[in-house]
Amino acid sequence: MSENNIEVASCTVSELFSGKIDKNKNIKGELVIPEYQRPYVWAEKELE
Repeated sequence: MSENNIEVASCTVSELFSGKIDKNKNIKGELVIPEYQRPYVWAEKELE
């Protein structure tokens, strides 16, 4: 069995979307939002 090492890093939303991450943070990859989630808008009905 192979061993998976997962490292969790955090950044602000602004850093994530701009791609400008502090050099001491190790964030690789990209944020992907599936097409089916993009147009959804919460209405008052869903908040009740």
